[in-house]
Amino acid sequence: MNQKTGLKKTPEVQLPVFPSISSNLSQSTLAKNTQLACSSLGIRRVYAKGKQSTESLMSEKIAAASVLRIMAVSGQSLIKGHKEELVAALRDRSAVIQVLVAEPYSQFVDDVEKTESMDRVGQISPEITQTDALLREYLAEARESTKGKKQIGRVLVGNFTTHLRASILVCDDQWCWYKPNIPPKRAVETFSLELIEQPSGLLRDCIIHFERIWKLMEDAGRTRELK
Repeated sequence: MNQKTGLKKTPEVQLPVFPSISSNLSQSTLAKNTQLACSSLGIRRVYAKGKQSTESLMSEKIAAASVLRIMAVSGQSLIKGHKEELVAALRDRSAVIQVLVAEPYSQFVDDVEKTESMDRVGQISPEITQTDALLREYLAEARESTKGKKQIGRVLVGNFTTHLRASILVCDDQWCWYKPNIPPKRAVETFSLELIEQPSGLLRDCIIHFERIWKLMEDAGRTRELK
C-alpha cells in the first residue's frame, strides 16, 4: 500500500510466451493467431493514428473513473481536452488522479523538442506548466461546485527526467489508452492501443511501469499533491 496515495501496489506478472509464426501459414491461420495474441494481451482495439476516434471513449472512461493514472511528456492536450470529465471525476467520484509529466526545462524536454521539430523548441516546458495550472483550476472548480458539502478527489503530480516510453492513461486498473512515443511524430500522430484487463496482459505492464516510475520520483522528492 502506497502511504501517500492510498493505492495498492501492483504485483509483478510475466507475459505469456507465444510460439513464432511461420511465414508459410495461411492468412486465416495468421489472423487467428494474431487475434489470439491480442486477446491474451488484452488488446481490444488498435487505432491507426490521431486521437479523434478515441475521444468519446476516453471521455466516458475518465468521467466514470475513481483512480486515474496519466503519463505523457506534457499531458497538456489530454488534460485540456477533458476538463469536464476530470472535474466530474473529482467532484462526483472523489477520484485520485496521478499525473506523471516531464521535468520542465530539462535536457530530456529539450531533446524531445528538437527530435520532433525545431519549431517545437521552447514549447513543451510551457505546456507542462499549463498542465499544472489546469489541474489546480479543475480542483478549484470541483471544490466550488460542491460548496464544501462533499469531499472531492485528489490530484498528485510527479516530474520524471528520462523515463518516458509511451503516453498512458489508465482508468481504475481496468482500461488503458496506450500510445508509443516515436518522435519526430507527436503522440497525437501515432497509433494507439485500447487495453482491457487480462491476466498477464499489457494493461498490467502499464500499471507496473507507471507505479515503478512514480515510486522512483517519490523517493527523489519529485512528486507533490496539488491544492
